[in-house]
Amino acid sequence: MHLLLKYIFITYFFLQFMFISLLGQTNDKQKKADEYARQAIALIDEQQKYDDAIGLLEKALRLVPKNLIYQYELAYVYYAKKEFAKTIKYLKKNLNKKEATASYYQLLGNAYDLSEKTEKAEQVFLKGIKKFPDAGQLYAELGGIYYRQNNNDKAVAAWEKGIENAPSFASNYYWTTLLYCNSSEKIWGLLYGEIFLNLEPM
Repeated sequence: MHLLLKYIFITYFFLQFMFISLLGQTNDKQKKADEYARQAIALIDEQQKYDDAIGLLEKALRLVPKNLIYQYELAYVYYAKKEFAKTIKYLKKNLNKKEATASYYQLLGNAYDLSEKTEKAEQVFLKGIKKFPDAGQLYAELGGIYYRQNNNDKAVAAWEKGIENAPSFASNYYWTTLLYCNSSEKIWGLLYGEIFLNLEPM
């Protein structure tokens, strides 16, 4: 009995040691991947060295393949390079994952829109709004689609819904102001414009 307990005891600590060792390796990979990602973001923001940033982000993803932040940043670099098909590729496959933020929907919708796939862009923004009803930027983008289609009623409805659900997001006030000031209902333009200026002082 004592030998069995001793065996169990030794086995338990051996497994614990193996788990800690593996965890350490995982943490090392994550730290290295994070460093690659930080370097990539600095290259994007400060120097616009997109190809170098892509290389670093791909290195990060080889270490931590399922990291949605790295995938988003990679999609963003391709978006900045106007390679919208690659942007769509990296974002579309992760859209239904719980970690996907409203920014995923915004960037994907814009990539579709700039690829002249407006209907898909609209669907993405609507899907994003359903998941993130307080994401003011999605209402702004959706309203922008309708505005460019000369559908002012749908555009203002989208922006006003954005104002209702995300009252501190300034862009919806701006676009609503612009639309109303170019209509017969200029008083609404003045009202929304004043709120916009309070949120975004010149």
